[in-house]
Amino acid sequence: MIRSGIGAALLAVALAPMPLLVAQDATRTADVPQPINAMCPVMTDEEVVPKHSLEWRGRTIGFCCRKCVARFGREPEAFLANLPDVFGPETEVALANPDPEPSSASDSGLMTLFARSHVLVLHFPIGLLVAAAIAELLALVRRKASLTSAAHFCANLALPFAAWTFFAGLELEERTRVGPLLHDTLERHELLGQITAALVALVFLFGWRARQPGASVRTTTLWRLTLFASAVLVGMTAHAGGQLVYGLGYPF
Repeated sequence: MIRSGIGAALLAVALAPMPLLVAQDATRTADVPQPINAMCPVMTDEEVVPKHSLEWRGRTIGFCCRKCVARFGREPEAFLANLPDVFGPETEVALANPDPEPSSASDSGLMTLFARSHVLVLHFPIGLLVAAAIAELLALVRRKASLTSAAHFCANLALPFAAWTFFAGLELEERTRVGPLLHDTLERHELLGQITAALVALVFLFGWRARQPGASVRTTTLWRLTLFASAVLVGMTAHAGGQLVYGLGYPF
């Protein structure tokens, strides 16, 4: 009898916090805003999973998975037609004409073309800086001056393309809207681009000094360090840019 009494008392003590924990879970669930839609606006045949939601224009929109949240964040206007009960025709008209008309035809044509060239020209500084870094690494291992000359050639050629990519990217940012989910990624992409462009300029400067007669070992070391750093940073910048296009889970 004594043992059974002690066991019952211990069981009561162990179960005493359960109602409090259940109440806390209920409070947390109540505090989370519930999506206003039942079906995913991206994968329209899938039901909404409440934990995959996004605040947009003061509304909590639900999705079926994390990838759909990223796709909506990149281009919400493409999926508003799948939310007819949430956003009416007035919203669609406003989104179809978000910006005022350009001030001149030349600005609309030439500057838009220059901004869009960002996604074409960016491949040159990426490839040239990586190739220069690989060539210089091989030069250090094999002790071949011809590889160092190739590294200098690629690094110097990367400078004008890096400048073009950077300024075209700034213009493209002014003409492109991203969802709230990607604002931090866009800012990180811009910051990394600024640092990379500055490093490429230093690579050009130190490389020019390193090729002068009587150049010091310190100058050559600085050239190599800035070259390797720029090759790493251009990859990080490209990765952030890929996330802007393909989603936050890119490439996995």
